[in-house]
Amino acid sequence: MTVFLSYRIIDQQKVEQILSSLTDISSTVQFVSHNSSNQDETEWKQIVENKIKSSEKVLFILGESATSSKAIEWEFGLTIKLLKPFRIIMLSQKSKLPSYTNSFIEHILKPSSQQELKRFLLSSNKLITNEGLLLEQYKIMIASSEKVTEQRAQTNNLFFTITSTVLSFSIILGKEFQFNELALVMMIALAAIALVCTFFWQKLISSYGCLNTGKFKVISELEHQLKTNLFQREWDILINEVKYRSNTRTETTIIKSYRVFIIIIVICEVIYTITKYFKTQLIWLQEYLHHLL
Repeated sequence: MTVFLSYRIIDQQKVEQILSSLTDISSTVQFVSHNSSNQDETEWKQIVENKIKSSEKVLFILGESATSSKAIEWEFGLTIKLLKPFRIIMLSQKSKLPSYTNSFIEHILKPSSQQELKRFLLSSNKLITNEGLLLEQYKIMIASSEKVTEQRAQTNNLFFTITSTVLSFSIILGKEFQFNELALVMMIALAAIALVCTFFWQKLISSYGCLNTGKFKVISELEHQLKTNLFQREWDILINEVKYRSNTRTETTIIKSYRVFIIIIVICEVIYTITKYFKTQLIWLQEYLHHLL
């Protein structure tokens, strides 16, 4: 079994001490690592990627300066991407845990936990025997979540087309009948239909959001079995670093704003209808009084 070691050169002495305590499994486990100090970024990344790909497991041994190492952070991200089983050893209790490991607390081992480390190194990798099934389930859930996203987009297009068509038809109807009383009533009714549609629209978008939340929880459970956590890591970055706002909230806000726009149209139509009605009645009243006089 080949295990890739990721650590800083300044911690090499402590790393060798840990490895020296594992001599009884040296015939079973082969440790490999790479010193990138004398190579450009592209070259060492390619070499490290090949080594991690050919390794069955990865062991991160982190000292106090690990948080400042971009190389280790990149190797960690690659390990997650390649779905490689891994463990993290913090060399000191004073060592600060790098932020990119926050979602992987269960993968951290104490330097004194030799038995636990040996179990990890020697254990038959269940991920390998079950990998096909788990990965297929994982792919199915990913595809399912993408399909929900596509359906959301189709739903947005459908409801926007329906409401905008209804509003356009109401205006055409009003112009065709020169905005008489009947036409105005029909315009108000059609605008009200468009308004009602926005509530169903918002409800469907919220349902899609809940559906995706459930799917991502299942995906997270599958990733836990695969000893990786891509979606959780991505979500941590989006929330803590990018300040991401969920699509459901954004789409719901847009729908609410669109609903306000329709309400304004309805109010204007009602005011115009009432004004025209009273204006017609006033003219009729003036003609009636004139006829009496």
